[in-house]
Amino acid sequence: EKCLNAAASVCKGRYQVVLVNEVLSPSADREKHLTITASQTGTDGCSNTQQCVLKDDWDTVEVKVGDTVYVEGEKSSDTFVVSREKGYLIVSPDHLISGTSVANSIRCMRKAVLNERFKACEKGTQQMLVGTLVHEIFQKAAMSNRFTQNALEEVASQTVYSQKYLGEMYSLNLSQADMMQAVRDYLPSLVTWAQDFMDNSAQSGIQQLQLKLYVILYTLLSQERREDPEAGFLLYLKTGAMHPVPGNHMDKRELLKLRNQLVFYLTNGIIWPASKNTDTKAAALPPIISDQQTCRFCSQRRNCALYSRAVEQELENCSVPADVKPILQEETKHLELVHLQYFQLWYLLCVLEAQAVDKKGGLKNIWLHSAEEREQQGCCVANLVRSGCIQTIADGQYEHKFTRRTGSILKTALMVGDRVVVSGQEKMLLAVSSGYVTDICSLQITCTLDRNLSRLPLETIFRLDHEEGVGNVNIHLGNLSKLMEQSVVSDKLRKLIIDLRPPQFIPFLSTVLPGEAKETVANILRGLNKPQKQAMKRVLLSKDYTLIMGMPGTGKTTTICTLVRILHACGFSVLLTSYTHSAVDNILLKLARFKVGFLRLGRFQKVHPDIRKFTDEDICRRKSIQTLTELERLYKSE
Repeated sequence: EKCLNAAASVCKGRYQVVLVNEVLSPSADREKHLTITASQTGTDGCSNTQQCVLKDDWDTVEVKVGDTVYVEGEKSSDTFVVSREKGYLIVSPDHLISGTSVANSIRCMRKAVLNERFKACEKGTQQMLVGTLVHEIFQKAAMSNRFTQNALEEVASQTVYSQKYLGEMYSLNLSQADMMQAVRDYLPSLVTWAQDFMDNSAQSGIQQLQLKLYVILYTLLSQERREDPEAGFLLYLKTGAMHPVPGNHMDKRELLKLRNQLVFYLTNGIIWPASKNTDTKAAALPPIISDQQTCRFCSQRRNCALYSRAVEQELENCSVPADVKPILQEETKHLELVHLQYFQLWYLLCVLEAQAVDKKGGLKNIWLHSAEEREQQGCCVANLVRSGCIQTIADGQYEHKFTRRTGSILKTALMVGDRVVVSGQEKMLLAVSSGYVTDICSLQITCTLDRNLSRLPLETIFRLDHEEGVGNVNIHLGNLSKLMEQSVVSDKLRKLIIDLRPPQFIPFLSTVLPGEAKETVANILRGLNKPQKQAMKRVLLSKDYTLIMGMPGTGKTTTICTLVRILHACGFSVLLTSYTHSAVDNILLKLARFKVGFLRLGRFQKVHPDIRKFTDEDICRRKSIQTLTELERLYKSE
């Protein structure tokens, strides 16, 4: 606990809720009284408990026994008071929510929750990419104070024609010339802005603009490291206009309440059975808003309709506004009951898995546990300082070397290829960068990071924490949503996966096996046993899919390698994928010995060292590929 102002007794601290009471004040106003303790094992009978009174509209905050809360408010005689004018309450402060999600929840809380659940469904757009490029150009120009038209043109060209955004442009079918023109439209405004605001003499003409949520959130975040800034500036890069945005208590309060509501839905997504006779179910989402225009153009329209029909129809107090009902019905009219049941089941399983992963701690272990505690668990290497020079490998990739201040690096579970989060030993520098371990020995750890840390003092003490992979649930939910869309491909997949339609096969090999490849295929098949040859034939005859099953050591890897060689010889393009990088690379190592050409996709640092020369990232770097034409030629070459 920490007191911010001794005279006013304004204190703040982190607590666990052990009792919740809803009461009426002497003036008949509703209040919520929390019994809280700083002990993680405290109970309502412990002597170290305190009280927290939520007054005014804070009583509507959803909080339950067992929740962790951060309280800031007036304190007297072991009692916090959080009211309309003073204090804040943050529920589950370790659950990270982006400012974008909080700001989006103002119009539709349901969409904000769906955005968090179905992150993989949010597709990139040209407008989003232009925004990213312009922000990076502005940041580079501001850091180097280069705001002339010619300097901005140079920075813009370097950014647009760098390898960093080639893949995204390729996936969006955009040309670099078009992107450069879109970015160029912003440059005159940046020049004007720099002339007006990089010179203090022109700042008096700024007009007040309506409160902007992002800036207010940033002013709130900045209080962790410095005095309350009271206001921030909002810059419109398209026009060069800049406006002051005050971050007063009322606005911060309302944004925190939105954030608490969003976290409540994300952390209470399950209805647990009250008895053995009831089933575990997915909980209801925030209500559907009554706004045709917003719903019609919502990026989460399909998932909203899916959830309403598959999950919420069976729950009480869940209804669809009449004006948006036709819009949502259109999204799911192609689905049958069995498809909705499949969605309901697998959504539930994914949320249960996400909760199980969250209980392990994940990222929050970095700030909840000291470097010493994490180091004893083998999840962290602490007491590090930078050594040597930082080398720029590519745009957004910087090689750093770290050594112990004293002693050597002994016991650690970190390995080459592990993703790490870099923080200062002191909590003020939390997660300043992230990247991958590229080399490790008893004296030094080498990492490729996404930020250049040379701006930090050389004597800064760092810790490297292993970042456990937790993103797979989002991928699963994205695939589940895609499976339910109205398209030819998804319809076929639903018939095979959900309706369990048997896979179909063509009758004769001659229809798929080119005459000129028969001799090559025959030579490849030599040395295989009968079951392996049968598997080969079955795959070649398949129109849908073939499952090859076998115990460890029965030759599945050899079979897959041989199968890829045969398909390659027949002129097919083959996509080889697996749940782990090592499984893919084990097969590619075999294929490389047979001179089968391939292009390895995936995170470079996770790829086997002998396969890295086949990755698109390594080839782009070696061949200095910087145009979409060159990138497309690379993708079509193998």
